[in-house]
Amino acid sequence: MKRPGRGGRRRALFVALALAVSSCATLPEAREPEAGWAGLLPPDDLAYIGIDVTDNRPVVKSALAVVDPDGALPPHALDRVKRLLLGVAKGPSGEIRYALVLLGSFPPGLVDFRLSLDPGWSRAEGGYWQNRHSGLQVALPGRSVMLVSNGGIPGLLARARGTERGLVLSPATRERFEASDIALYVANPGRLAGAPPGTFPVSSLMVSLTRSGLGAYGAEASIATSSDRTARAYAVILRLLSAESVRGASALLSTLGPAGDLLASLPLSGARVEVEGSGILVSGVEMTEESIDGLIAKIGGGAAWSLD
Repeated sequence: MKRPGRGGRRRALFVALALAVSSCATLPEAREPEAGWAGLLPPDDLAYIGIDVTDNRPVVKSALAVVDPDGALPPHALDRVKRLLLGVAKGPSGEIRYALVLLGSFPPGLVDFRLSLDPGWSRAEGGYWQNRHSGLQVALPGRSVMLVSNGGIPGLLARARGTERGLVLSPATRERFEASDIALYVANPGRLAGAPPGTFPVSSLMVSLTRSGLGAYGAEASIATSSDRTARAYAVILRLLSAESVRGASALLSTLGPAGDLLASLPLSGARVEVEGSGILVSGVEMTEESIDGLIAKIGGGAAWSLD
């Protein structure tokens, strides 16, 4: 039997590619949950990060390096990402778990075809791909969403299909999380420190960053506390930091454990601190890409909380 020449093999490859790409037309499209795309993330993660990819690619690379340090994800697919949503949690053995939602335009057939040619990836029964070396998992529930995790892809798929409930943000928090160039949300800072429920003075922390120039961002932090009195007390700490009275402020922030470490890592010199009831708003903060990279690495690497 005559073997096909180079031209025949090339035509066969293009036919296979065309068939793979055309297969995406039969896939159901993932619908945005009522809670927004952040609703695909697990509801009980320790921290959440949202990044608008368009003008913030250097920061996106830092976030992806946390999830995929070996560069196993298909690079051409990542070029199509418009927004990145990341949930970070602690696994049962103390390991860090990631849930990543990438929003953009992904031809599922093309991505599947590329992964099928890579011996490092294999198709799992649950309808997703798994990397043989890193354990990274990838699924495409539709043209506009790519899901990535290092162990939690079944839950991501269940939320994409509407069979599980995910993260639900208040209307104000959701608006800031979705509109910011970069957003960091910690729903229950007490869990980072291992504090018993109801004993931690800060109930949530939201940091939103808006690009103000090349490599520069303006930042605001919104902190919800347990009472008006607590808000006034911690506003004093933050004002000490803004006035660079670091020694006294650092000692007081240490009572917040890892959440205090996160606040201390913000460059608060000259910041404005306002109290509204039990909430604190910190504004007038300037951050660089380098300081944001460090913050993401601290959170994603588990250095922002105790793993005991």
